[in-house]
Amino acid sequence: MNYEQLHEAWDTEFRTQSCTIRTLSQITGKKELTGSVMTFLGVFINVAEPEKTAAWMSEKLDFPWKNQGSLTVACCGDDRIFLHAASSPLIIQKADEGYYTGLAHIAFVSTDLETSVKLCQAADLPLANHSAISYNPGVWDTGMNYVNPLCPYGFGLEICQRLDLPSAPMTAPARGFEHIGIPVSDIKESIGWYKALGFSCGTCARIHREDGKTILCCMMTGYGIILELFEFTGIRHEPFSGQPLAALLFQSGNKEETKELLAHAGITAAEYPEGLLLKGPDRETLWVQTADPDLIH
Repeated sequence: MNYEQLHEAWDTEFRTQSCTIRTLSQITGKKELTGSVMTFLGVFINVAEPEKTAAWMSEKLDFPWKNQGSLTVACCGDDRIFLHAASSPLIIQKADEGYYTGLAHIAFVSTDLETSVKLCQAADLPLANHSAISYNPGVWDTGMNYVNPLCPYGFGLEICQRLDLPSAPMTAPARGFEHIGIPVSDIKESIGWYKALGFSCGTCARIHREDGKTILCCMMTGYGIILELFEFTGIRHEPFSGQPLAALLFQSGNKEETKELLAHAGITAAEYPEGLLLKGPDRETLWVQTADPDLIH
């Protein structure tokens, strides 16, 4: 399928999708068992110095943190950033003439982005584009404003405000997670995979850039998190490899039931001692934890 055909399919097939969140049990027609539905726990990040990274997030973004076993956990509202000491040096990939696919950035909620920008500046947190607020049209009907804090530890950050929701005062630069950004190589394939996993299309948009390129974007909702899937059409791409933002972490109380539901949905899951490991279409990693989340090591 060429890009013109993809655009046509995008308009006719995806923009009319229901926003209803479905579970794996609803997809497969199987009766839900207690504890079989996944819940989003947070993101897993490899860094050279977890405590130093957490202290930076505390200083700049006002996120409290603690040590939990072999991990350092930064808390953003009810969401968690699990920081793990990398076993080998991380090589940060930069796409000079294209883009990389896979887990790319964490976007946080703001209900007053102008105040969030001022709080970032007060904390001496540099923002991309000279602190100018950018606009993402089309998503959530009325669009979304955002800025990108510059993180010195190799993973992407964003603070964004949905324009379809009411504003409210901000006393810290950011609140909980708004979404996780995942650039993809084939938006149609990725939407299909995440729908099989139990996510739904919340909003879709086609964004025309000033350089003539087009971005296809879909916000997938499910399990307490939003995933932003986006494809830059007509631009070279290759997958991330060994990047700090290593995995999305979910919780499920029943490993065998969850594995069976995944199999019925056509999704292969590898077992590890505390749960299941899934690989998305662009090699992004999802861990489904079936042990007590406080025992995550």
